[in-house]
Amino acid sequence: MSGSPGPVVGVLSPFVGGDYYGALIAGVTGAVADLGGRVVAIQTLDPGSHSADLCGVPDFRQPVGWDHLTAFVVVAGAVPGENVRALQRAGRPVVLMSHGFPGVECPTVVPDNRSGVREAVEHLIVEHGHERIAFAGNLTNDDVQERYAGYLEGLLARGIAPD
Repeated sequence: MSGSPGPVVGVLSPFVGGDYYGALIAGVTGAVADLGGRVVAIQTLDPGSHSADLCGVPDFRQPVGWDHLTAFVVVAGAVPGENVRALQRAGRPVVLMSHGFPGVECPTVVPDNRSGVREAVEHLIVEHGHERIAFAGNLTNDDVQERYAGYLEGLLARGIAPD
């Protein structure tokens, strides 16, 4: 290999496996690999934790690998906002995934929850003829609130009153 080595990106995530967190890390890994770099995934919740939603944001403030990592991707629920600000003060670029923090200016990647669910509901109505479509989710979560809004929009756009 010639040239300088690619970036080494640290991904701070509540968990490093599973359908959701594992898929996010896999996506980051693919993008970084395209740049000739590597990813180091760091789980911020204590081993044995069962649910990031129930555990809350861990008080993870260890400067793990800061001297060896080029940049960081911080997944929602991984660390408090002060940790992100500390990374920035240390001169490390940060990208937030699926969330933001007040007073933290950096690139943020968020899913399009609202239109994705709206399109799914409209698909069920138009393509499959369904008129009774349920929604289940914890409405204390911002992503779920956005999905619920898309669900309502999808029903109302097709003249179906939500019950």
